[in-house]
Amino acid sequence: MIEALGPKAFVGTRWAYPVAAVAILAIFALYWVDVHSPINVTVGALAVLPVLAAAWLLDGRLTSVVTAVAIGSRIVVAYQGGLTPITAGSQGIVLPLVAAAGHLAARGLLAARRGREHEREVRDLSFLVTTSQAIAASLDLDTILASATQAVAQVVHRGGQGGPARAAFHQLLEDDRLRIAYDFDEAGSRSAEGEYPMAWNRAAVRAAKSGQIEVVGADDLAPELAELAGREHWQAGAIVPVRAAGRLHGMMIASARDHDFTTEELHLVEVVAQMTGLAIGHAEMFRRERDEAERAGDLERTKAEFLRLASHELRGPLTVVRGYLSMLLDGSVGNPDPTTTRMLDTVQGKVSEMDRLITQMLEAARLEEARPMLKLERFDLGDVIEEAIRRMAPLDPEGRVRLEPPTTELPVEADRERLLTILTNLIGNALKYSPDGGEVTISTAALDGRLKTMVADRGIGIATRDLPSLFTRFGRVVPEQYATIAGTGLGLYLSRELARLVGGDVTIESELGRGSTFTLDLPAAA
Repeated sequence: MIEALGPKAFVGTRWAYPVAAVAILAIFALYWVDVHSPINVTVGALAVLPVLAAAWLLDGRLTSVVTAVAIGSRIVVAYQGGLTPITAGSQGIVLPLVAAAGHLAARGLLAARRGREHEREVRDLSFLVTTSQAIAASLDLDTILASATQAVAQVVHRGGQGGPARAAFHQLLEDDRLRIAYDFDEAGSRSAEGEYPMAWNRAAVRAAKSGQIEVVGADDLAPELAELAGREHWQAGAIVPVRAAGRLHGMMIASARDHDFTTEELHLVEVVAQMTGLAIGHAEMFRRERDEAERAGDLERTKAEFLRLASHELRGPLTVVRGYLSMLLDGSVGNPDPTTTRMLDTVQGKVSEMDRLITQMLEAARLEEARPMLKLERFDLGDVIEEAIRRMAPLDPEGRVRLEPPTTELPVEADRERLLTILTNLIGNALKYSPDGGEVTISTAALDGRLKTMVADRGIGIATRDLPSLFTRFGRVVPEQYATIAGTGLGLYLSRELARLVGGDVTIESELGRGSTFTLDLPAAA
């Protein structure tokens, strides 16, 4: 009985003091027998038993108390004449030696047990680390299931006597049916396939409800599954639900042919099932993100193709309109009256606006398809700024754009037409988003090998939280009260991208309701 309890069984428990009390009572009982019985030596020697029990079951402090009581009883018996001094002395010497021996034996066995437990924990931890690496190494569902089922079979095989183990993953389908998605048999047999109702396995129904691992009993299986278990010589089975992204994805099933499952095996199988659920969830999330990325990529390609086709189709008719408009304005087909001239000037402004829009669409399409070819040449940035202002004149009949003339030459090496596109976009943006009027100021500065062109307006401005989306393709930031302002959201996106092609950039400083300042930063030509 003492050995069944194990070494140091009551250390740190509420039973420690009652056990010590029982040992002391046993010593007092021996004392009473010693005093009232003539067989003093034989009965007194039995005092080693409670001392040995205390040494085996209790800690050193309580063992010392029990041993001291036993030695004291021997001394009292000898004093009362129940034992000779020699007998009492020999027993007094033996008792602490027995206590020390029992204590050391218990400590040794306990250390050995802890060593074996530590080895098992290290082995289990190593197994789980290896298994987690194998399961997480792929985002392919078949690969995940293959690694997981083989790991479960390995757990079952480890706990047996060498007989082949089997594991399988049964995927949950509609109408509570299970489909054998993957199975692994160390014996090489793979007879199970197809799908079946979950109700055929009552342990699976319990596992689905409880979310915990369930051991499959003999009466849990329908005749169809029981027959299969008999053919495969299954001795024990366990089933654990596998949850992925908060839903039941299927069941992991383990089968042993040569032993019943231990608590350790069931725990490891459950941990592997949890790992499998996490891996399946990650794989499904990756697949969704990949599909969304592919759809987004297709949409972006469709947008780019639309921009390219639409801009090409619009460029031809617009060229014809521009030609006839020019003829009307220069008097080639007769001199128009002042009212007609004003109307034609308005039309010319709208044609110029359409031309810039078509240019933006073409450039945006080229940026999507590939890096556009640049025609680099050296010129004065001030001349290009003045040309950009002239091009924007039809949209600025009131002359709101004011240039602070550069005080020095601003040499730059860039693509002249694309630089004009950037500047006309910035000027047009400043005019458009100053619906209540106000001056647009263009200034320049040269500093540390960089040329800066600032286009400042006193328009509606932009809130700080909206600035990150300002330079995105088709990104527009317009307060609700100005929603009628037309625009595509391509101008600023195109301006920044074109500037970056030549080592420059476009930045903004803005305050809602106070206006904005866009800065074109370019490297100065050497």
